[in-house]
Amino acid sequence: MELNTHTDNYLGELMLNTWSNDSPPRKYLGGSEIGHVCIRYLWLKYHGYFRENFKGRILRLFNRGHREEDVFISELRKLGVDVVGEQYEVTACNGKFKGHIDGVGLNIPNQTKPHLLEFKTMNTSNFKDLQKKGVKASKPQYYAQMQVYMYLCKLDRAFFIAVNKNNDEIYTTRVKLKKREAKDLLERANMIINSSIAPEKICNKPTYYICVMCSAFDVCHDFDDSIPF
Repeated sequence: MELNTHTDNYLGELMLNTWSNDSPPRKYLGGSEIGHVCIRYLWLKYHGYFRENFKGRILRLFNRGHREEDVFISELRKLGVDVVGEQYEVTACNGKFKGHIDGVGLNIPNQTKPHLLEFKTMNTSNFKDLQKKGVKASKPQYYAQMQVYMYLCKLDRAFFIAVNKNNDEIYTTRVKLKKREAKDLLERANMIINSSIAPEKICNKPTYYICVMCSAFDVCHDFDDSIPF
């Protein structure tokens, strides 16, 4: 990236450039993305046909979400909640499907069961949509992630906790395990991992709103579906 050192913002540009995509690509399908709306996107990504290349600002934003996890845990512990199992790894599909939980909460006020904990940060627009629709309708990918993690951890309850990054308002809701939904998601993962044929496009029109914003756009719409990988 060429910097304009004649502006006062050049230092900020340098700081963002310290973030890079130099980590090796995952060799597994991630639990946080199994609920993605497009199964073809997941198949192409898992089988290495493209790699998302995030700019420094986005990588920094992802890191902010990770930093917020310590704040959530600190607040819960002040309430007397025992938080255990932070970043515990869950696996399926012979280790080719993996995820890392944010933790399990014990002794949550007014609850008798242990709960999977899922922490998220979001902007005001997404936060208001979450409040209005609930996590399943507003953020189906987060909901799917919790279903799979609960199933693999042998838990039947989760607490979804989100913070509005703009004003620190907190939203919490309990989510129940739906075993059939969790099993269907794991079957989806197994198909993505083991199938040699790309699934159908979510839409054959490249101008479809989901497609035009997708990181797999170029490879997806030019991909020869008749050739197995």
